[in-house]
Amino acid sequence: MSSVAKIKVCGITCKEDAKTAINLGADLIGLNCYPHSPRVIASDSIGDIFVEIPRGKRVYVNVLPLAADLKKMLDLGFDFFQVHFDLGIPISSLATWSETVGAEKLWLAPRIPPGESFPRSVLEYADTFMLDSYAKSKYGGTGKTSNWKMFYELQALYSHKKWILSGGLNAENIRDALAATEAQYIDVNSGVESSPGVKDAGKLETFIKNAR
Repeated sequence: MSSVAKIKVCGITCKEDAKTAINLGADLIGLNCYPHSPRVIASDSIGDIFVEIPRGKRVYVNVLPLAADLKKMLDLGFDFFQVHFDLGIPISSLATWSETVGAEKLWLAPRIPPGESFPRSVLEYADTFMLDSYAKSKYGGTGKTSNWKMFYELQALYSHKKWILSGGLNAENIRDALAATEAQYIDVNSGVESSPGVKDAGKLETFIKNAR
């Protein structure tokens, strides 16, 4: 099993869960600002949650954000920007995101349907990429495992980039996932929840223990 470098806990919706995740050893905390997500948080609550999240650990999550929104969140104090998008969007959108926050802060998460390959044209715009599970009507948070084989191959082929494994990870399958992918960066969300947006401290503690 590979040695995990970073564990991101996504979909945090309150300061209590943020504090718990940090205390249990989470390296990064994701706050979902996508309006159609069941884990979306209001902009005016971000500052309150930030009290429990040290700088360097704050991840903004959204789908096809406007450059103005990214700039606003950069100024607010987010450290990284996880952007989900569909295949086929204009390259100019990727370039704008990258120019706004910087390639070193941008995490690109393309939604890849079954049978489609990873869009290699996006590699020049970010230093970090996330592979999540596909759902026709959702961007992440599906509870389904992603394509571990594709992840392993991409990470090996483009080892100069950071690759984050996401999708359906939980305490029961994380060891198998790490053995299959050798992922160094992992993202967990629904697998450590009691309900959407509500983290279960016991599940999270066991997950982090098994991942380490």
